[in-house]
Amino acid sequence: DGMDAPAIRPVGSVLLFTFGLETTDQELYDLCHCHPGGGASVRVDERELRAAMERRHARADVIIDARPFPDPEAQNLTRHTGHNHEIMARLVNHRNFRRWLLGVKDKFQAV
Repeated sequence: DGMDAPAIRPVGSVLLFTFGLETTDQELYDLCHCHPGGGASVRVDERELRAAMERRHARADVIIDARPFPDPEAQNLTRHTGHNHEIMARLVNHRNFRRWLLGVKDKFQAV
């Protein structure tokens, strides 16, 4: 499934995982489906995300949530793996992208 990460990574390397809250594991799935808005609007604590990643044997130094970008045009592109070119183009052109990206930069610099 592509989520298993090597145990040792070289210093200065980045290993990127993309995942959907509703498709990663059963606990996140249950959390999303018990929430009225589903995975798009449920608040998930970073500890819960880290635990889900660990259940998939994927250690993460930085976890970044890209859900703050509503995309009504993506209706037929749901369940994508995080690299659909149409969705990515709309994401980088979203009015919140620059502020979000600055937050991502801060998280990377902190580790």
